[in-house]
Amino acid sequence: MSMPEFAMTYVVYWPEHGVLKVGRAWKFSRVAMLTRSGGRVIICARGTDGTWEREALRSLARWFPAAFRNEHEATILPFGRGWTECFAVDEHHLQLAVDLCFEGFARGNDQGVNEEKAA
Repeated sequence: MSMPEFAMTYVVYWPEHGVLKVGRAWKFSRVAMLTRSGGRVIICARGTDGTWEREALRSLARWFPAAFRNEHEATILPFGRGWTECFAVDEHHLQLAVDLCFEGFARGNDQGVNEEKAA
């Protein structure tokens, strides 16, 4: 199943690893999986389109390095394909990273609710 137009954009932080991840999910079970690995949900914005994630990632990439160079390095956390959406952020710079995410969200295009599909 493909991602619907409006889903949730989330930001999760692993303080013990100094890793911040921005992602999108349709079901909260994805975010719950990340919390079971020690991640802390910093932001969970529902009803957002894909531009929110893209713009937040663009903002973070200007300030923070990628957390992982390859998929193998990312095996310390349960990302699946999302390891490229992770940044190395220490706790002293976490507020800056969150502010940059909100800056990116502000450039996002749309919020809304998906239309119900006919049965």
